[in-house]
Amino acid sequence: MANDQQQQQAEEGELSPGPSATATAATATARAATTAATESPQSRQKRENNLAAVLMGISVLFVFCQSAKIIPDVHEVIYCRLLPDRSGGSTCVIPDFIERVVSLSHLLLAINSSANFIIYTWRGEC
Repeated sequence: MANDQQQQQAEEGELSPGPSATATAATATARAATTAATESPQSRQKRENNLAAVLMGISVLFVFCQSAKIIPDVHEVIYCRLLPDRSGGSTCVIPDFIERVVSLSHLLLAINSSANFIIYTWRGEC
């Protein structure tokens, strides 16, 4: 019942953000305006360089961590789909090496997610 009323009010445009959300948004807007107005060209350039370094670091880390996933995928395409079993079955034997690479790729994905957080907090502060 309450959700129906809220949905109807939202459709009619009667809902507005709460006082804390409005105050937070106003504070953030005022801080951004003050920072932009008082920021020197050198500090703005330094901030832009910092953001570029964060972007490059995250991009390189992403490519590195995601690249291990391609090895099992290529193995599956070549040995399991393109070269089927001679007996006519569709079984695919996965070597121990490929299973280890799959485990490594899962670890790298977890490291990528964790490292993104660390990079943002370490270098993301402008």
